[in-house]
Formats: sequence, C-alpha cells, structure tokens
Amino acid sequence: MQIKNLTIRLKKDGRTIIDNLTFSINDGDRLALIGEEGNGKSTLLKAIIDADDFLSYSEISGEISRDESIAMVPQIATSDVLDKSLSDLIYSNDGPSVDISDFYKAINAFNVDVSNLERKLETYSGGERMKILISLAISKSPSLLVLDEPTNDIDFKSMEALEKILKDFNGKIIFASHDTYFIQNVATKIMHFELIQNKTKSRITVSGNDYDSYIKLREDQILTQMQRAKNDKARIEEKEERWRRVHDSVEHDLRKEKNDRLGRYLKKTMHEVKAHEKLIGWEKEKMTQMPDFEEQIFVNYNKEKLIENGKCVLNLHLDELKVADIKLADNIDLESYGKNKIAIVGKNGAGKTTLLSIIKDNIGKDLKVSYMPQNYEDELITHNNAIEYLKVDYTKEEETKIRTYLASLKFTRDEVINKISELSGGQKAKLFFAKMQLMEPDVLVLDEPTRNISPLSLPAISDEMKNFGGAIFFVSHDRYFINHVADEVYELSDKGLSKIDKINEFAQK
Repeated sequence: MQIKNLTIRLKKDGRTIIDNLTFSINDGDRLALIGEEGNGKSTLLKAIIDADDFLSYSEISGEISRDESIAMVPQIATSDVLDKSLSDLIYSNDGPSVDISDFYKAINAFNVDVSNLERKLETYSGGERMKILISLAISKSPSLLVLDEPTNDIDFKSMEALEKILKDFNGKIIFASHDTYFIQNVATKIMHFELIQNKTKSRITVSGNDYDSYIKLREDQILTQMQRAKNDKARIEEKEERWRRVHDSVEHDLRKEKNDRLGRYLKKTMHEVKAHEKLIGWEKEKMTQMPDFEEQIFVNYNKEKLIENGKCVLNLHLDELKVADIKLADNIDLESYGKNKIAIVGKNGAGKTTLLSIIKDNIGKDLKVSYMPQNYEDELITHNNAIEYLKVDYTKEEETKIRTYLASLKFTRDEVINKISELSGGQKAKLFFAKMQLMEPDVLVLDEPTRNISPLSLPAISDEMKNFGGAIFFVSHDRYFINHVADEVYELSDKGLSKIDKINEFAQK
C-alpha cells in the first residue's frame, strides 16, 4: 500500500491536518501511529479505509493506492454494528467471509464467552466488544489490518493475547494506540503526528525504528540541535558585538577627522565594516535554529505533603460488591494511609468502576476529593469553553488568572475560547486534570485517567501523579502508568481484593 502527497484540510477551520504525506507499508510491517489527540491519526486511518467517507467535512488531495483486502476495527463501534447479533456478524455477506476456525481461535485466546450467537454486540462490555471485533477482523484474513485504539478497555491478559495475535499475523498492520508498552511490544515502525509552529502546521515523521529507539533518537536529535543553536547564537552575538565596537569606533573617528587623506581611508574602512555586516547577516540566516517540536502535555500538581503518613485516608469493608442485584465480589477490604497511591486492576466486568465510586464516597470526611470518571467528557461539554469550565468566582481577575494558567498548559488562544466539544480528546483530558488541580485536592480518584493521553506525554503525567503530595486511588489498564505511579496494586476478582507485588508479573500470569 502506498500513499503519495496526501494532504487533508478541515473545512471548518481551514487547518491542514495532514500535509503532503508520502509513505508505503510492506509485508510484515506493524506501523504504530502516535501523537496527541486531534493531530490526524484517526483521520489518516479513515482516509486509508474510504477517502470518500469524510469529504463532507474535509478536502483531500494526493494518491492512496490500495491493492489490498482491508479489515478495520474502529475505536467506537457504530450503532448499526452494535445492533447486530454475533450470528449476523460472523455469517454476514458484507465483505470478506469469516473463517470460523480462526474466529474461535482468536476469541478463545481472549477468553470471551460467545456461546449465545443470537446475543447482540451492544450487550457486551466495551472490552468484550473490542475483542470480538478484533477476532472477526483477523478471521477475515485481510492483507492489511487497521486498528484504532485496540487496547481501549481490555484487561491485561487480553492485551497479552492481542500482542501475540498481532505478532503472528501474516500481513500488514497499521494501528493507533496510547499504550506505551503495547507499542513497544508490537510496532516495527513508527509514524509520529505533531502540530508545530504554535499548532498551525502539521508534521508527520515516519521512522523504521521500534518505539524505544525512535523516542531515544528523537530526544538526542532535539538536544543536539538545541545545543548547536545555542552555540551558533552565542558565536553570532560575539561577532555582532565585535562588529559594533569596530563600527562605532570608525564612525566616531570619521566624524572627527578633518584630514582628507585620513578621511578617505576611514570611509574605505567603513565600507569594509559594512561589508562585514552583510557577512554576519548571511551567517545568521545559515545558523542552526532551535528545534520546533510539539511539547508534551504538562500539568503541575501540588508536591507538598498534603497528608501525614499515619493519617487514615480510607478504611473500607464490604460484605458484597454488587451492581443492581448482581453480585460481583465478596469481602472487599481496603485500608490506606498517608499519600499512598493505590491501583486497582482486574478483568473486564469485574466491577472496578463500581468499587472506585464506592471508594470515592468513603474517603475521610475532612479530606478534599477530586474525581475523574471514565466519561468525564459528559461533564465537560455542558460548558461553552475552557474558561467557563474553570471559572468559580466569575470575576475579571479570575478570568485573567485562568487565561495565564491555560497558556502555561500550552492551550492556544483558539482552544481557550472554542467550544469544549471541538477540543481533542487529549486537550479535554488536560482540561479535566487542570480543573482537579485548581480544586487543590488532598485525594485523587481516577478512572482510566490515561485513555486519551499520548504515550509521549505519559511520562510527564506519570511523574506528576507519582510526586503528588496527596493520596491517589485509580483504575487503569495502562501498565506504564501503573508501574510508575502505584505504591500498591490490588486485583479485583469475585473473591475480593488481593495484593499484587509487581504489575508485569500479574499481566503475564
């Protein structure tokens, strides 16, 4: 598959989201698309599948050659797919036929019960739906497999199974993902989407390296260019200072000199000085520029100790964990003291979100809690823009403070005043983190906090959470985030909570 000079421009704001992109993908390639939300990853995947599908809101030019049989698994299943039964999906006449043997081999690796073929896809959990759709796509034996955030909502064991399935897949793969470890384990090539020049210009870098090698090479190149730019700037400034001293001296002598012969000599000298000024100007044009790159998402949480080590933050005991009349687990016991960071993991449908909500309601009454639900976007879009969302007092001084604060978080002027619904997933996540920060909480309760965070921003977010001076309780499927933030990890099963020593060992059980 080849793409030549592909340019995609959004009609709404005239922004070019993909600019003159050319690349090819070959047999055995597993190409990972990385970058902040809203930078064009999903747009490229849609263009590969069907460029005509989104012409209503974008202008597209260039060439996309698809001599391929393609299967795509979207980030969110459409309503017409959700309304279908497993039987409809397996035996559909729409597109390539499903190899039943391959389907059951994949779905059994994911440990999903599909014994009732008349059950509709919408009745399964989000993670189960993703696993069913991936199994269906694989079993169609496509030459190109396209996956948009395939690790969303799936548990650790299923993630390990997915990594093995993709490594064994006999074809080409293009996938977008926020999961650092998944990208490290699967990708053989990287495509990095950035918005530079104050988010006005698209830049896409294609690398034949694996993820770790690409990130290391990129960081080294940025640091090297920064140092060269600083050295060049210092050298030019020194030359300019020397030139100014000579120029001022000659100009001073020229004004004072009455002797015609010496005056002619000084005029000749001044001509040479001005010629040298042009040489310095030419050098300035050729000097190394500071690197232009998209910086990672940054939030700054309070690092001062907010909770004393011996203070009880949570003392929870439940005989049963239930949703409606369905019992999920017995004997939930969880205690936490001081600024402990606790991660809760478990299989899809184990009740992690339900338990996290109960934890939130049982934190010590004298402690201020900030809660981030999975569907925090629902709260965000009830407000017009970022400023309105962050306002409390509605004073002019407060608005000035908020604008300054958002600028420090790399929000552009348009992103500050545009409707929140028009922000990317990553910008919405950053805005929610900012709201929690401004509340000055003692305790953070977070449900899948990194699902919209780019792997390049994840280290900074993880460091802030690790160094936060208060306590954190969180549910996550992100192995990098858990390993870097959690002091303790608990697995939720039908038998209750059990402590895990190392998350990597748990993921590979």
